[in-house]
Amino acid sequence: MGYVKSQPRALDQSVPTVRESRVATLLVVDDSAEVRQQLRLMLEDMGHAVIEASCVQQALALIRQATPDMILSAIQIPGVDGFELCRQLQQDETLRHVPLGLITEEFSKPDIQRFAQDLGAVAVLRKPVTTQQLRAVVEVWLFFGSVPNATQKLRRLGNEEFHRRHSKELVAQLETKVADLERLSRRYKLLSETNHAIVRIRNRETLLRTVCRIAVEHGGVRLATIVLTDQADRHPLLADSYSEAAGSPTGFDDALDEVAKGGRGLSAKTLRSGKLVVVNDIVSDKRTVPLHETARLAGIGAMAVFPLRHGGVTIGALEVYAYTAGFFEPEILRTLEEMAEDIAFGLHNHAREADHAVAQQRMADALEYNRVLIETSPIGIITYNAAGGVVSANTAAAELVGGTVTQLVSQNFREIESWKSSGLLSLAEQALATNRIADKEIHIPSTTYGKEAWIRARLVPFEFRSERHLLALLSDIRARHEVEQALADAQSTYRALVERQSLVGIFLIDQGRILYHNPRADEIFGYQPGELVGQPMKLHVVDEDWPAAERALWGVLSGEIPTLKVDFRGRRKDGGEVLINAHGTLGNHNGRPILVGVLLDVTEQRHAEQQIKLHVAQLEAAFMHTVEVATTLSEIRDPYTAGHERRVAELAVAIGAELGFDARRQQGLRIAGSLHDVGKMSIPTEILSKPG
Repeated sequence: MGYVKSQPRALDQSVPTVRESRVATLLVVDDSAEVRQQLRLMLEDMGHAVIEASCVQQALALIRQATPDMILSAIQIPGVDGFELCRQLQQDETLRHVPLGLITEEFSKPDIQRFAQDLGAVAVLRKPVTTQQLRAVVEVWLFFGSVPNATQKLRRLGNEEFHRRHSKELVAQLETKVADLERLSRRYKLLSETNHAIVRIRNRETLLRTVCRIAVEHGGVRLATIVLTDQADRHPLLADSYSEAAGSPTGFDDALDEVAKGGRGLSAKTLRSGKLVVVNDIVSDKRTVPLHETARLAGIGAMAVFPLRHGGVTIGALEVYAYTAGFFEPEILRTLEEMAEDIAFGLHNHAREADHAVAQQRMADALEYNRVLIETSPIGIITYNAAGGVVSANTAAAELVGGTVTQLVSQNFREIESWKSSGLLSLAEQALATNRIADKEIHIPSTTYGKEAWIRARLVPFEFRSERHLLALLSDIRARHEVEQALADAQSTYRALVERQSLVGIFLIDQGRILYHNPRADEIFGYQPGELVGQPMKLHVVDEDWPAAERALWGVLSGEIPTLKVDFRGRRKDGGEVLINAHGTLGNHNGRPILVGVLLDVTEQRHAEQQIKLHVAQLEAAFMHTVEVATTLSEIRDPYTAGHERRVAELAVAIGAELGFDARRQQGLRIAGSLHDVGKMSIPTEILSKPG
């Protein structure tokens, strides 16, 4: 803000020593409603009344209707500007005492301030005006404006001088506007070309080189480089660059490369901090001492490093190098910062598009994988909509029912007779109605295509795009059914041979305890079914017979004896004894050796054998008695040979014993010796007793 000093006052004017404060009316003149509104709010906060005018003509009309205490007017107003307003007020003796403050866009030029002072303006303010600046001007000049002639000018510009200087200021303003427009055009060109490249170019490397070229061609810099960060160690990696001297034979290429390499240290700083680094005098700045000579050779006067940030993370940096020192003014920095933001956004979009492309490829691969998986699955897979129509089917499902995929997809499960007769239709309706998985094994004697099928159907309801669907997983269980049938037959045979027969008891012994036994074993020992399981075998063997049975048992388990053959007396549950004949061999259960054997109740057999032996002994005694009777009769018939048969029999037995005959053969010799003369019983006595 600048103030214009008032001219010397007349001698009769008194200078007040006490500052007075009062409510005043101020006129604000500006073609921008937004600026007028801002000034109104600030002035009203100070307690003043405000009237507004959008042009000089309206302002003059309002002033002549009711003279305000002070006027605040913009200089740059379309048509008649603020300078002309100031001149007309100074030419009017009734209005020249009203303080006028001018507001300008170009306060930096001293000519404007001098021209405004010569016209009678009390102050020149620069937009945007702050409350403090405004308050200082208003309070001071309202105070002086209350003193008659305090703000009147003693010197007035003539019309010719005014128009000359006014024209000069208008030309200066026009030149400034043209320069502003050119600067805005370059900025627009720089940013629009950058955005166009970001939208058009899909290759990241091409994009980076293009934006570097745009920065050089439209940003007024000599070299532009983009470095990206290695996210692992935050180390800068050169992505691409472009220089005005590229390909020239002057040697600047090498010098520019050296400058860029040296500037990489500042890039590393930017990458670490995420903040802008500006060196506006590269050949004298202490931060770039190693680059001073190289920068002179390359014609580089200034450099700046702009962080490329996205989502709060610094992903790279834009390095720009300019000809002259002091190149990077605030406006240029703002433009290049915006360019850096656009580049970061473009890089993020490229990364996002690359990720999207990868995700799409993964999705396509997953869909293809699922298609191949479903198509090659040995399980039949069919999907139905809620109306019963087929949405999809795989080859396994078609082979399962004896049709083709084309035939399957033309079906509706509510119309398939085999679904109705097998109960599969009601199961599908139940799954759809309850939204629960249904599972059933079914036998279809003949499908629609004439094939017998054993199927396990697992029906899974699911939602797709807000519509109910049904997934049918069909497994061919024919082979399992055949195995189960064979197993059932084997089990039936097993029960007939093991469980239902009443000849022998079958048992398994593990570590001396009964692991399994059949019903016949229960009968032999007098127990209820299952009572023997887990009991020690020792409890069911008579104590005197257990040692021999135990040796045989552990001999088989240890592999010393190939098979078990032992007879023992078993102890029944009621305390009685039973004669057992046991046979067994080595088996395996859960990796441990066990004894697999059979038990035969031989109690009745042994009793029968004893009876037979008794009968045989009785028969043998009767026979020997008969032999003795025959021998006695023979001796009675022939007294001369009495005792001969007995002696022959004894002699024959002695010879047989000497020859090693067993007792049975020796007994035969005794009988034969006793009866060898039995034939003479049929010879008449007179012949036997005839002398000579």
